[in-house]
Amino acid sequence: MTVYVIATLLACFAAWMADHDHARRKVWMVASVLPLALVAAVRWGVGTDVDFLYLPQFRAVEWMYGGQSPELSEQLFRPLFEKASRCAFVGQPCDAAAVFLRNFNLEEIGYRWLVQGIVFCGGSFRWFIAITSIITAILVFVAIWRQSRWPVMAVYFYVATSNYFLTLNIVRQYIAIGFVLVALSFALDRLPWKFLLLVAIGALFHRTALIVLPCCFLARINVSPFWGGGAILLAVAFSFVAEPVLRFVLPYVGAGFYVRYFDSHFAVDGFEWFFFLINICFMAMGCWYWKRAIRANALFRCWYWMTVAGTVALSFSATVPLMKRINYYFAAPQFLMLPEMLLAEENVRVRRWLVALSILAFAAETAVAVFWLNKNEPLPYRIRP
Repeated sequence: MTVYVIATLLACFAAWMADHDHARRKVWMVASVLPLALVAAVRWGVGTDVDFLYLPQFRAVEWMYGGQSPELSEQLFRPLFEKASRCAFVGQPCDAAAVFLRNFNLEEIGYRWLVQGIVFCGGSFRWFIAITSIITAILVFVAIWRQSRWPVMAVYFYVATSNYFLTLNIVRQYIAIGFVLVALSFALDRLPWKFLLLVAIGALFHRTALIVLPCCFLARINVSPFWGGGAILLAVAFSFVAEPVLRFVLPYVGAGFYVRYFDSHFAVDGFEWFFFLINICFMAMGCWYWKRAIRANALFRCWYWMTVAGTVALSFSATVPLMKRINYYFAAPQFLMLPEMLLAEENVRVRRWLVALSILAFAAETAVAVFWLNKNEPLPYRIRP
């Protein structure tokens, strides 16, 4: 845990210096990216899906380029059999290689090109971890520096809201989320072609990025934020009949592949109370500071309605699988949204108390989620196999 704390403090210090040392602002902006990016880039076996998904798929691509011999599959997959019992290994290493290669070929083309390019160039799995970590870090910090009026707090909440720890786990989805975060910078453009382009690029790594396309309209919704509460109530009411409706409709809209998740282990997660209540708190605080926050930063409206959309998704989490993964897209801007709400408090003394309480509350949440529960498995941190 110590390595994450030190990296966060260094990133926050560099962000603070960028706001105060205007002569070297760009140098400090770049420096703010490095600590967290480096910690992610040199890790090994950190993150739930790394050993479970990304490493076996990478090995399968190495096996494909290496000739697909039984000897090579034994060399590449036997060590994984011995240490990663959660993987869907069946039969012999050659069988596992074929299974993971088949699964890899079903993934999005951007992710496939990246992995195949690394293997073709002779790179190892460490290259994959380093490149994806750097891409994600650059995207997140570009979004922070383009959209936040208080970058040092945005950096802190990026880690404390567990978004950073998600990047260590859902690697390709968070690359897609990174492109979405940058795309929001252009959501208010009269012709939002940059927004659409960046979302499309994100979808090359995880097709679910396409669900944020309506966000360019969310930035323009000029209605009372209290309508968000009505949307949540309707979603909760409809959630009880959502499963049979979706089982029937999805095959007719080209999303039949999703139906299999209703009968998988993803369908037993239950209602996501923790994330749901966090979103409700953000909505309540957003309603309170609505007018002042929007006057200061027009993107606040988009972030708020994205939080509403994420809460709507979570309303179905008891009956529809993977709603938490959908919420990741809509909840990601919350580390940008929270500093704006704190700045919107005009009473200096109250603002200081709110800042202190927010820092402590999310530090406690991180301690529980990461140190105690080890969500996304960022611990133990290691850089060697």
